[in-house]
Amino acid sequence: EPAAECLSVSADALLQSLPADEAVILRLRVLQGQSQRTVCRELGLCGMTVSLREKAALAALREQLA
Repeated sequence: EPAAECLSVSADALLQSLPADEAVILRLRVLQGQSQRTVCRELGLCGMTVSLREKAALAALREQLA
């Protein structure tokens, strides 16, 4: 589907603008729908770290899109 493909390209472009650790967390949490617990386990991070990086990434994206 062209619209989905366009959205995917846009999402990738936005994620590339983030620090790598934040981009990975958003990709896993938002695009792949993984739980915070799964992301923590997969990346070897505590829940607070994942939460803070996710919030920072979302804030940066909101700022870019504003």
